[in-house]
Amino acid sequence: MASLSTFLKGIRASFLEWQTLVSSAAQQAPACTIYIGNSSADLDSVASSICMAWAANRSLLQGGFEALNSNTESSSAAPLSIPLINCRRESLPLRQDIVYCFETFLDTSLQDMLTLDDVDLQKLATSPQTSLVLCDHNVLSPSQDFLLKKVTGCVDHHAIEDGSVLNVA
Repeated sequence: MASLSTFLKGIRASFLEWQTLVSSAAQQAPACTIYIGNSSADLDSVASSICMAWAANRSLLQGGFEALNSNTESSSAAPLSIPLINCRRESLPLRQDIVYCFETFLDTSLQDMLTLDDVDLQKLATSPQTSLVLCDHNVLSPSQDFLLKKVTGCVDHHAIEDGSVLNVA
């Protein structure tokens, strides 16, 4: 299996290529699950979204992005799992603990990561190929509550709050 660093270095490019597939031929694009951390984009939120997406991508990591294009049937194409840092790219340098971890332990740049600047969340909300897994939170921020119907999972250690995705029937 590819290393975590190798996976991270291809995140942004893989997602942008997937977006192109969705725009050009929605029926041929594979499913994509976005692992989104909380809106504070703190270290545990970023780390949990990355680790969950990496674990979900085991089969994709062996064949690279080309594995997604090896079959035109979306039902049998390998799904893509992508971590999303839930902040703007310009905010990343302010998160020195995250910068330190990326540079010191992962030998990769935060520039390789997907942020809110790279993703049109409104478009994702209407894409049948997209689902979301909340990492390190169980309530969407008010500005992102339109994504509720896309949430298929939640990995969190916080108490269940009012408005939690876990309370939705």
